[in-house]
Amino acid sequence: MRTMFLIGHEISHSLSPAMWNNLFERTARPLTYGRRDVDANGLAAVLDELNSGSVFAANVTMPHKSWATSIADELDEAARNTGAVNLLQPGSAMIGSNTDVSGARALLEDRGPFETVLVLGAGGTATALLESLVGLATDVFIANRTVARADTLAASYAGRFATVETIDWEVRDAASATADLVVNTVPAVTTNPIDVASLKPKALIYDVMYRNQPTALQQAATEQGLSVADGLAHLAAQAIATLPLLGFDQGESVWLIGGLELATERPVLAWGEPLG
Repeated sequence: MRTMFLIGHEISHSLSPAMWNNLFERTARPLTYGRRDVDANGLAAVLDELNSGSVFAANVTMPHKSWATSIADELDEAARNTGAVNLLQPGSAMIGSNTDVSGARALLEDRGPFETVLVLGAGGTATALLESLVGLATDVFIANRTVARADTLAASYAGRFATVETIDWEVRDAASATADLVVNTVPAVTTNPIDVASLKPKALIYDVMYRNQPTALQQAATEQGLSVADGLAHLAAQAIATLPLLGFDQGESVWLIGGLELATERPVLAWGEPLG
């Protein structure tokens, strides 16, 4: 039996095995999905496993997406533009893809275009969301606790939006009050990274954080009547975008979503509607 797994560090909470193993079981595929929880010292062994011929594919999460980019022989456009890979397909050539971008874009196209977007955070996930917003957003503002990192990210997208600027983290609430879309990539689960009460009545929230229960931001936004695409929707969307790359039928997304719902005991929703 061949294997597929998630490469990352401190990933015991990941719901990827629940998604993929449900799909493999429901479709009777001779595949199993696991985790490779390693720090930088363990990556050499993971690479040996990838090259062993026993691995069907591997997902990659933080902090190893840049490493995955470095070992790939071929990169798709999203991976090249972001410098991050979240899917590796070993074979005669190691193919690296970034389905965080295509998955997020599929969700955002449902509600775009957007005049003003506030992005919280400036790491790899923020980069993927920025890439997914190219052509869908006019003015983009980035708030991050480390200003230099936000400046670097903004500079890398200069010319791809009408405006792409860094704002101070301390004024993010004022900026969020004018945003049509707020994208949160900072790891805030029990606290709100913004003042939800200050948001526009029809503002949208894309919050990539996920746990079995909604985060404080997701809960507060929903209670205020705002539409939210949460971390479960993002996780499912990037996995759905993976299906055709692996030669699977798009209709099999029902089993990915079903695996998430079984694991979390709640529906996977995007903008208040069932995903799929």
